[in-house]
Amino acid sequence: MMKHVDITFGALGFLFSAFAYYYTGTFPEDMNGEIGIAYFPRITIIGLGVCCLLLAITAFINKSIEKSEPFNLKNKGTQRAIICVVATVIYSLIITTFGFLACTVVFLFFLMFMLKERNYALMGTASVLITGGVFTIFNLFLNITLPLGEIYGF
Repeated sequence: MMKHVDITFGALGFLFSAFAYYYTGTFPEDMNGEIGIAYFPRITIIGLGVCCLLLAITAFINKSIEKSEPFNLKNKGTQRAIICVVATVIYSLIITTFGFLACTVVFLFFLMFMLKERNYALMGTASVLITGGVFTIFNLFLNITLPLGEIYGF
């Protein structure tokens, strides 16, 4: 059973990454000849595609079927994973309205909470530092503007 699931999800993930790679071709080109906005998503998409392809190939070649727990929505880990996926979708939908800085700090704090971290000072500090670091790298070093938030007039 597990072998078929790995092959199916590996193939679906590979198809998704192929579509996503194709879609990044619609991103606007950078007029300065520098790294465009599609560069980093494409690197991530290629990594996803390779991992999905390896999952499917490994499951196809491997003759032994590993026993695993059946998928169960009552499992707390499964529930947390679903909540994190829903939070990621919400984050991606509201980031242009509320801005990268505000949304990412809250999003990272929430993800750490879902991973059962309860040191709130550490969670807040890490969220702010990671968000600030990513913003600085993209804005200053790569010259890529992240959304600042339409709600604030940007």
